[in-house]
Amino acid sequence: MKMSKLSILNNNGFVVLLFCCITGLFFSCNTVYDIAPGYIPPLEAVQKEDIEKMLAQGNYLDAVQYINRIERSRNGLLKEELEKLRNQTIDMVKADFQSSMDKKDYEKAIAYVDSAINIGEPALFPGWSVKKLLMMQAELQEQQGNDSVAVLTAIKAMKHETLTNSEYSHILELATKLENKTAILTVIAEMEKRHMPIPEPARVITSKITPIKKVIDGTVTIWVYKGIKFENGVGMPNNIVGSGFFIDPRGFILTNYHVIESEVNPQYEGYSRLYIRLSDMPDQRIPARVISYDPVFDLALLKTEIDPKYIFSSIGETSIDPGDKIKVIGSPGGLENTVTSGIVSATGRRFLQLGDAMQIDAPVNPGNSGGPIIDEDGRLVGIVFAGIEQFEGLNFGVSIEWINKVLPRMFPANSKDLSEYIATPITHYWMGCAVEKTEKGMEIIYVVPGEPAYNAGLRGGDLITGINGKEFKTLREIQSLMVSYESKTLLAVSCTRDNEAYTAYISLSPRPRVPVSLALERDSKVNVIYPLFGMKIDKVADEVWNNHYVVRRIIPGSSADELGLSVNDPISIREWFIHEKLKVVMIQVMVKRRKLGFLETFIQLLSFLETTNFI
Repeated sequence: MKMSKLSILNNNGFVVLLFCCITGLFFSCNTVYDIAPGYIPPLEAVQKEDIEKMLAQGNYLDAVQYINRIERSRNGLLKEELEKLRNQTIDMVKADFQSSMDKKDYEKAIAYVDSAINIGEPALFPGWSVKKLLMMQAELQEQQGNDSVAVLTAIKAMKHETLTNSEYSHILELATKLENKTAILTVIAEMEKRHMPIPEPARVITSKITPIKKVIDGTVTIWVYKGIKFENGVGMPNNIVGSGFFIDPRGFILTNYHVIESEVNPQYEGYSRLYIRLSDMPDQRIPARVISYDPVFDLALLKTEIDPKYIFSSIGETSIDPGDKIKVIGSPGGLENTVTSGIVSATGRRFLQLGDAMQIDAPVNPGNSGGPIIDEDGRLVGIVFAGIEQFEGLNFGVSIEWINKVLPRMFPANSKDLSEYIATPITHYWMGCAVEKTEKGMEIIYVVPGEPAYNAGLRGGDLITGINGKEFKTLREIQSLMVSYESKTLLAVSCTRDNEAYTAYISLSPRPRVPVSLALERDSKVNVIYPLFGMKIDKVADEVWNNHYVVRRIIPGSSADELGLSVNDPISIREWFIHEKLKVVMIQVMVKRRKLGFLETFIQLLSFLETTNFI
């Protein structure tokens, strides 16, 4: 593991660092002062310069977050000076909002209006609402030929506010043109509440049951040719086989990221060429290219220059419950047009960094990855992404709920000319802390140094009681909210600390590919043990080189809990092993189990680097 370097400060720098630590504002000490020996800059000077630097760099929401923390701490800048900086920040936010509108950058404009609503200041943008901006964004997407995305954006607007009758009618017309049964049903449900007439073509589509043969026409086999590999001196083709399906009439295909990873992974240095094979032309190789990808949800969007015979209805709301019948279409072992059936065995499986997965019992084998999961009416309800070879019938898929949250961002803004387009990863946003549901509530168990929650003053042990005025009872609910943000946005996070309530403004930042890896770079490994293994430990003594600890807390169901560790067990850490390729981390510890009369035992704790508790 590459360790971060620790700068050696001179005497004056050490004094400044010590002063900042005492005031609890260590994160703001990012300015180098050319000062006389022994001089300590006033706290208000440090704070003012930090805010001015954020404004100069265009980090306006970060400045709002910082001002809010100063107000809560009641330490530093005078009220008058703080009010002046706040007004300056607001003026810059308004100017940047107008600039975004002039450029038709509705994603950024929506983030500003949403931020103002979240912190209780909707009057900052009079006449504007998230719904209005979303409908303008949908109109632009339609003009650019992104009809599929325009429908999803408009449906998102419906959740914010009631639309006009003409807007409902237009969305239904667009969904009908796409024959998107799921979206049509979603819009019709809202129109019927308002006693609006439903056009007959839309009714006809909703009453049809799509034949499985037609659905197969919308699936493809993905081939990634990686040259020749040698085994026992014999050369053989090194191919990756997967599945995919059309989700747009312009030839866009959805599949798994892990199937096409060699095409976009900068660490891969070998040969890699991507092709698809159509269901009715299995011998013809058709070139394809990666447009965008999302390693977190294992999704990738491809583009081919062909007109699909069938398009999957990937837009709209489709519920899926345990026991529901499903079908899986794919190319296991390269055998095209294979259809298997089964049921949804369970939902809510925590196998992803964000969100969750559905468990299915339909037979799935290598080559099925990226294939569609459909319900009895032929509607898309998920995408296959994993199976466990040792256990027959134990397979998993990403549900349509998470696909719909990510898919709009995967399409290029202008798909008419992609000759020089470079595949781009999807950016998710986060607060930068790990959360677990404990007996106390939604508890923060770790805060990543330098990230939004840390900069806003949140600490381990704080309880999140609400976000933007809404209560969240599960980690899944919070992560669903995080995934919905497409740009840097300001949240109002309500917390309690030692039974005292406070509200912090948190300016979201881009989420790292693997949060734990970032935490290990910036923090002591011992501190990261808690979110990794569910075990909070403290040193027995204060000596720097002391390696003896005592367990202070165990999270139920965690790795530490499953190995039988308990509170007050003395332990010593022997070795750390981090395997970046396998994405696992392991520690070896010597523990004296209190339940076994302090019998000394050597154990190993294992955890995936891609933990599921960060938001």
